[in-house]
Amino acid sequence: DEGMQAGLGENLTMTMKIIFLGTSSGAPTLERNVSAIALKTDAKRIWLIDCGEGTQHQFLKARQRGVLHDVAFARIDRILITHLHGDHCFGVPGILAMCVMKGCKQDIQVIGPQGIKKYIETALEVSRSFIPFKLSFIELIEGEPMEIGEVDGINIKAVPITHRVPCWGYILEERALDGNFLAPKAIELGVPKNLIQNLLRNGSVQLEDGTIIDRSRCLGEPILGRKLVILGDTSNSDRILEFCHEPDLLIHECTFDDSMTERALASMHSTPSMVAAFATQLLPKTLVITHFSQRYEGAVEITVDHLLTETKKRCPEKMAVHAAHDFWTINIQPHW
Repeated sequence: DEGMQAGLGENLTMTMKIIFLGTSSGAPTLERNVSAIALKTDAKRIWLIDCGEGTQHQFLKARQRGVLHDVAFARIDRILITHLHGDHCFGVPGILAMCVMKGCKQDIQVIGPQGIKKYIETALEVSRSFIPFKLSFIELIEGEPMEIGEVDGINIKAVPITHRVPCWGYILEERALDGNFLAPKAIELGVPKNLIQNLLRNGSVQLEDGTIIDRSRCLGEPILGRKLVILGDTSNSDRILEFCHEPDLLIHECTFDDSMTERALASMHSTPSMVAAFATQLLPKTLVITHFSQRYEGAVEITVDHLLTETKKRCPEKMAVHAAHDFWTINIQPHW
């Protein structure tokens, strides 16, 4: 089922795509690498959300499998780190070095907790790595939400969530678009039918009585942009609810099964019941669980499929619920 579309739309003219490059917790397995997600924007840029060790290999494999066949390393221009545990950030120096070797000249911005700048610059300095492009950093302040700003029409907001170290979830919200042009509305305002095309082309027309009719007066309701919520490791992400509701997609860790709730709370991770409780409040159209403990791999009694079943049965029936695996992709459909 590689390349499965998860019911969020296919053959889009404007494609926002999520590619899971790593879905394991803590350490890689034979089937899963550690955490990394690639977001391909409509501008065909690549944003990495977390970048565990080996992400550069996963990127190459994704290209080989056709998942990222049309995107080069040179398209990476933003790396968003949720927290500074190694399975989420040890791959950043390698990705940067690979970008250099592939001739990348585009500036790259790294967003993450305080300490991410020191970590990356130290790794590059000690290894005597030369970066020919501008590398900039935005460091998040512990416990504080931060509005990062808009890039490629997508607003980035970082919201603190509960984990053993400072950790954030990212809300990525596309700018709303103008509503559709409504010719009947223009006619109601007095625009003759033979001037409709002029109104569309020029943005305004002047009527015989001198009245100026602007195209903006003839539009339907604004078209809301797509909204994604991508969380780092957490046992409680309720602060997200202050800033977001009913996103198109929620990506939430599900490290342990419900029989390990005590362990999950102690290590500040989540179980199916915890994920479902949060998702039922947030009400995403689609929920994807990821970041699975290695204990659910191979010939074992409890598998990732069990985590998926336990999550799904606790979520609203209309909510699509999936378990990610490496190289799985999702296309997120525009709202028009």
